[in-house]
Amino acid sequence: AVLRRDPADAVASEANIFSPELLLDVEISPVDESKPTTTVQVRTIQGKKIRIKINQDATVYQLAAMVMRDSGVGTAFSLSAGFPPVDVLDGSLSVKDAGLVGASITQK
Repeated sequence: AVLRRDPADAVASEANIFSPELLLDVEISPVDESKPTTTVQVRTIQGKKIRIKINQDATVYQLAAMVMRDSGVGTAFSLSAGFPPVDVLDGSLSVKDAGLVGASITQK
């Protein structure tokens, strides 16, 4: 049997890296209290815990940009959530659709 790797797998495995260049143009919108919000807890690369309030319809890219801003990390990182931890792969998903409402997230 020939094992083939789906090219999309390679893209997905690299898509979990949120780089400063990727997040540079991501607009961080103020929280709109008229829409559903959530607070996520993030353990940063440095081991610091930060809490971020964000709209549930904001994208994972927007969340990652806030994590980068609030953690002060200027290098590429990944985010994982859940137990067992799973890397967050699709930055275009909403926070809600990515299953991150009320989540504990680890920045790696």
